[in-house]
Amino acid sequence: MELKTRLPYSPQKHAAALADWTALLQQMNIEMSQLRGDVHRLLALHQSKPPAQDPALDDLIDAAFEAMGGTTWVTGELLGRALRVDAPGPALLQACAATGKATNARALGRYLAAQVPGAGHLTASGRELRRSGKCGTLLAWHIVEV
Repeated sequence: MELKTRLPYSPQKHAAALADWTALLQQMNIEMSQLRGDVHRLLALHQSKPPAQDPALDDLIDAAFEAMGGTTWVTGELLGRALRVDAPGPALLQACAATGKATNARALGRYLAAQVPGAGHLTASGRELRRSGKCGTLLAWHIVEV
């Protein structure tokens, strides 16, 4: 019978393994948050009747998609992006101003939460605004092309 010998302890290997596990856990947390957002969105679609939509919401979603792409964002980042002077910035600022909530990230967040209550909002151009979960106390949003 042959005995297996243990490999000596290596702090570098331990740190690398710990970093790998941390990255995997962070990725799992992001994916679980997105999955919870999808489940919440589907439940809300099933349980609630749609609220009266503001026509400025579709313009805001289209402008936000042009400016932010498919990234996940909170309203403070969206307003910060609107203040840039490159191509999508002024159009996004104009779309935010059309909602009447362009001066305050919290007011814009409440507006989006009221217009998209737990569900996704699909625009005529085929883009959907979805809740991705929470970032602290703020709602995180994501726009996808359907």
